[in-house]
Amino acid sequence: MRLPLLLIPLLVAATPALAQTRVGDLVGTTKPAATTALAAQGYRMTAFEREDGALELKASSPAQRLELRVDPVSGKVTKVTTRPRGADGKDRE
Repeated sequence: MRLPLLLIPLLVAATPALAQTRVGDLVGTTKPAATTALAAQGYRMTAFEREDGALELKASSPAQRLELRVDPVSGKVTKVTTRPRGADGKDRE
């Protein structure tokens, strides 16, 4: 009975989809670095653009879409916008 209780923290820690990107998180300043950082959190990057003096990244997971604004010098997230997705994989308003 004790063994399953000990495994719960390991299972939770191994689930990348539970990670949430926040303002101040480091995702990097290059497309490969950002792709790797977002993939570690369960997202697939769909766009990487330089616009208005910042990096704008878009990514998706089965549960939500993510839009990030990133400082191009430090690679830190300055703004996060999320949109939940329904069971059909389409965005919910």
